Amino acid sequence: MTVRLFGLIARDGPRAVIFRRGPSKRVHLVSWNTDTDAIEPGQTFHGRVYERYDRIRSPRTSSWR
Repeated sequence: MTVRLFGLIARDGPRAVIFRRGPSKRVHLVSWNTDTDAIEPGQTFHGRVYERYDRIRSPRTSSWR
């Protein structure tokens, strides 16, 4: 069984999201506070996350960065 990890770090705050892929096509999302190293489990779903599309829309604007 192969498990892959990929992360996105926030530009303006001490947050990151970790994608854990595997087994099969299941993805588990984890929120990570980089200041306190606190980890909050997120949702697990059956699907695909494309890591190369690493743009996340800011809640302060309607445009993609």
